[in-house]
Amino acid sequence: MNSRTILPGTFDGVHLGHRHLIQKAREIADGTIVSVLTFNPHPDIFLGRDSKDYLLTTPDEREELLLSAGADEVITLGFDSELQRLSPQDFFKKILLEMYNMKKIVVGEDFRFGNQREGDVELLYSLSRVFDVEVFVVPSLKIGQEIVKSERIRMLLKMGEIRKANEMLGRLYSLRGKVIKGQGLGHRLGCPTANLYVHPQKLLPRNGVYAVKVKRVNCWFDGICYIGRRPTIAEGMDIHCEVHLFDIAGDFLGETLEVSFVQSIRGERKFVSLEELSKQIQLDIEEARHILYNMRV
Repeated sequence: MNSRTILPGTFDGVHLGHRHLIQKAREIADGTIVSVLTFNPHPDIFLGRDSKDYLLTTPDEREELLLSAGADEVITLGFDSELQRLSPQDFFKKILLEMYNMKKIVVGEDFRFGNQREGDVELLYSLSRVFDVEVFVVPSLKIGQEIVKSERIRMLLKMGEIRKANEMLGRLYSLRGKVIKGQGLGHRLGCPTANLYVHPQKLLPRNGVYAVKVKRVNCWFDGICYIGRRPTIAEGMDIHCEVHLFDIAGDFLGETLEVSFVQSIRGERKFVSLEELSKQIQLDIEEARHILYNMRV
């Protein structure tokens, strides 16, 4: 069996801190396979700590980003009650050593593992001495005075702080959605939109309007994205995600679009009439065009 340098963790978002860990693993791999070992579902979701609108990356998105960041492989363990109950010692020995032939391990300084997150870096060092495994603990990456963490990025997105979230991610925050049939209201307002069905546990930024880049069939287009409950039309509980692509016609029904968020334009508002809403949408489009044009310069 091939020897591995293993990076265990949830790796949701594959942010700059995660990429820093992978870079360190590549530096010390010395002929071993650089393997990210992660979980599906996310442990917080399985344990009921968060049930929806939580993931920065779906499992498919996460794997793509990890491989592009330099991992040789991504091992995804099914997180279930049996895995949850494993003690730190059993997780180390039965999973990391016996199943995946770990020779080196790379973790962050706040790494926890095993049942109830009882294992920490100190225990990891102790176990590694017994089983002759090299341990590399990487200090947390900071931007200014802030540690780059998935929890912080989630908070920023829920606040609509797109640019700060993107800075920690080291990329534009994005989502993928299949275009589904809408009510055709966008056409009546002079701004036809594609209505997206998004993974139910994918975190959506705060309700509002955003300047975005949209990928369709390997081509990128400028556009705006609306996320919200359509309060001008009818109050409801469902959150809608709609995108309008500039300078391209079509309803794109059944296609999958990738939407990358560049900057917030405004929060969600209720307008007194559809005419007022239509006027505001045109102003939103003008502002988005300005933002995206300057982004290219």
